[in-house]
Amino acid sequence: MYTFRSAPLSSVAGVYCPRCHAALEPKDRRCWACGRRLGPSITRPAFYTIVIGVLTAVLVVGVQRLWAAAEERGNEKTKTHATTTAAPPATTAAATPAPSATAAPPPPGPVTATVKASSATGPAQNGCGQTTTYDPANVLDGDKATAWRAAGDGTGQSLQFTLGASTHLVQVGLIPGYDKIDDCSGADRFVQMRKITGVKWTFADGTSVAQSFTPDRTMQMTNVNVVTTSVLLEITGTTGASGLDYTPISEVSLIGSPA
Repeated sequence: MYTFRSAPLSSVAGVYCPRCHAALEPKDRRCWACGRRLGPSITRPAFYTIVIGVLTAVLVVGVQRLWAAAEERGNEKTKTHATTTAAPPATTAAATPAPSATAAPPPPGPVTATVKASSATGPAQNGCGQTTTYDPANVLDGDKATAWRAAGDGTGQSLQFTLGASTHLVQVGLIPGYDKIDDCSGADRFVQMRKITGVKWTFADGTSVAQSFTPDRTMQMTNVNVVTTSVLLEITGTTGASGLDYTPISEVSLIGSPA
């Protein structure tokens, strides 16, 4: 049977049993009411102080974490804004297509043509008895050992060339004699026959160019600059006869490109 015990004076200090909440003396090691062993005494003010301290620490930690999270979000927004407001990439201007290059005209070269003569001699025989012809086409066959010829002094005789198309001529010329050594007799036809000393080249537009020659068995050229479809070659002078009285031309050269 328990005996009633009045609350000790020390209860004013606020020491209580944690189980039954009976008032205790500060030095009690066991509760007089329920018999529980007691640890160090904790006063209510001290308890409240501890609780408030813990809550304060929790609050401070929470505020710090919230502040850190807010600061991190602010940094992310700053980065995003900097990325968004960065200078936009340079816009590539639409490439203007380059004008198509015009194909370069072909370089000047020998011009194809057909030819007619104002006159011609018939065929003859070489030292071996073989027949040699003197057709006008021989001046365009690329063989200097063939020729066209007119009888006697060929001054005033002509060759008419018709070009395959409108052509820009840059050079014209000829071999002013018969550049051939007879295979059988060894006779030099260039020496035996007349040599041309001058001609006049006339073109489709009526313009003309005069050309003079030296008595050499070479292709002798003169420069021109004309667009034409035809060329008239007229002999204006020859040397005198020196054996065989003919006026021959081994080759004619017309150099140009399509107009």
